Amino acid sequence: MKKIFLLILVSVFFQTPKAKAYYTFLTTGDLPQQKEYKVTSFVQLITDGPVGTTVNAQLESYFRDDISLLFAVGAGAHQVISASAKWVPIPDLDKQASLGVLLGVHIGKFKTTNTENNESKSKSQQDFSIFTKAFLSKEFSVESGTMKSFASLHLGVQKLEDKTQFPMLIGVGTELNLQIQPKFKFIGELGFNLNQAFTYISAGAVFVY
Repeated sequence: MKKIFLLILVSVFFQTPKAKAYYTFLTTGDLPQQKEYKVTSFVQLITDGPVGTTVNAQLESYFRDDISLLFAVGAGAHQVISASAKWVPIPDLDKQASLGVLLGVHIGKFKTTNTENNESKSKSQQDFSIFTKAFLSKEFSVESGTMKSFASLHLGVQKLEDKTQFPMLIGVGTELNLQIQPKFKFIGELGFNLNQAFTYISAGAVFVY
């Protein structure tokens, strides 16, 4: 177990990112009720790969008791639109964490910079990806409200103009819900590159109505 853990750490911190992708989880094992919507507005700061900032909005809505639908758009370092479904067959109960999987697709666009003969050339790159994100989530009580922590493993098939890649990364984060404002929450996530992806920081706010 210790050797596997060390291998993951080495992969996270020393793997050179070769491709660019938009992968952020930024949700929990909770599912909206009927006629309820969850809107998440957040900023994603990419710290390696195509370094830059993307402003995003994500809408989550009810589909059935164990499935919700998510739609997201982003602009900035990446331009992206995505659609996905979140399935949570095991809910968060007592000491049991919720377990689930998110499946979806996204279409994106970003810029790459190549240096040839001491000259930098910028190129626009199209990106089509199919992705899955397996996750677990658990709620904890804190003095001011509740905290829902989550961890996810992101896997994808990414089609670029000239090649196909298989990005993989790990994301960990927390959603904080204060008692004084139950319909408004803070959320943050760290993503660590494992293979052909990037490392990022995402932070934002969640509105439930």
